[in-house]
Amino acid sequence: MTRDFHGYVQRKLGIEAHPLTSHEETMSGQVHQNENRLKTCTGQLMKTVRIPGFEYSSGWLVRELSRRGFTRGEIESSIDHLVRRGVLMRTENGVKMS
Repeated sequence: MTRDFHGYVQRKLGIEAHPLTSHEETMSGQVHQNENRLKTCTGQLMKTVRIPGFEYSSGWLVRELSRRGFTRGEIESSIDHLVRRGVLMRTENGVKMS
């Protein structure tokens, strides 16, 4: 909502307006750029790991998602997040869907 509020003020009131902050905010609070990247990385990870029961090696996942512009840290954080939520489970060589 805050991202486009200045445009709303300009259209409705006809006065020049600018964003008060460069940060995106929601009802839950401020969204940090890293959070957006991690959400995007997690989404890409879920698109990549889509065969139930198949084991995906960690090295392969890092290579695949690195090609899409994500860092090793972002990829590992996304994997950890999905493991904590019970979506993925760790195996000896990588991860698979729970």
